[in-house]
Amino acid sequence: MTPREIVQEKVFGFEEIHPVPYYIGIDGSVQERLDGHYGGAEWRDRMVTFIDGGHWTGEGGGVSLPNGMTRSPYGFVYKSGNILHVEDVALPEPTLDGYEWPEAESLAGWDQLARDYQASDAFRLCGVCYGFFERVIFMRGMENVLMDMIEHPQFVHDLMDGYLKLRLELIDMIIDRIEVEGIIDGGDDCSQRGPIMGLEKWQEFIGPRLKTVIDHVHAKGLPVVAHMCGNVAPLVDDLLEMKLDALESLQPEAMDVYEVKQKTAGKMVLIGGMGTQQMLPHGTPEDVAAETNKLLSELGKGGGYVLGPSKPIMPDVPTENAVAFIETVLNQ
Repeated sequence: MTPREIVQEKVFGFEEIHPVPYYIGIDGSVQERLDGHYGGAEWRDRMVTFIDGGHWTGEGGGVSLPNGMTRSPYGFVYKSGNILHVEDVALPEPTLDGYEWPEAESLAGWDQLARDYQASDAFRLCGVCYGFFERVIFMRGMENVLMDMIEHPQFVHDLMDGYLKLRLELIDMIIDRIEVEGIIDGGDDCSQRGPIMGLEKWQEFIGPRLKTVIDHVHAKGLPVVAHMCGNVAPLVDDLLEMKLDALESLQPEAMDVYEVKQKTAGKMVLIGGMGTQQMLPHGTPEDVAAETNKLLSELGKGGGYVLGPSKPIMPDVPTENAVAFIETVLNQ
């Protein structure tokens, strides 16, 4: 079977399989250190790409400004870095009067995306960059949005509905123009303590729109994988009710991933689970190997699991820990 078939048929069919598939992102600087450790790049050839999920739409066509700034097609100004930092919002007041949403056609290099996916034999995912909460806080500012949810709730509903409309347009274009096996959606709505805006506000503003996306994609015959960092345990019941197909990131520092597995077994695929805040950078190689084996055994039980770090293996991870993780995965 191809990697795509393994994920599509076995993982999403909740069939327990060995070896357990994996989805491992590795920072470029770590890859270079691994090349040095192994004496070349041959180690890369040993790794199978089960999921190809590194391509996104929704944020193309920005305008370069002085001092390294960029004006997003959504109107806000940001500084690039490890992650973008908003310097000036698009909506200083809680109103959409005079605001024009960008055209979906301009928000991706569609021909290049299609070419990027053609040669892959992995399970291909594509989505719209940034979830509902992330997008509106870029446009309005986090503190403003959190206050608007209380003081100007209709404005927040209108803002998120505008983005929902654009998001669905982009998803339709992905499905129509690019060969993919699933849509990646979701958003970083949670801190490590739970939903940033609180569970009730998440259920009011974000949950219903995420469900609309899930229903829309299901009607097209594809599954939805939600990327959601932080402590998403308070949302799991809602996500199951929405019939979300897969949850990705699975950050163990923020929640008990083994309890999440118990609740979602046979209902929702889990992707991730290896800690990139504590275990990989601060554990011993023996700790890393032991935790990797525990994830493979306990989260892999009953199928529906793809092992991976909750974030890419970052520069603060010692080479010996990256090696311990990779070798344990490859020799399971």
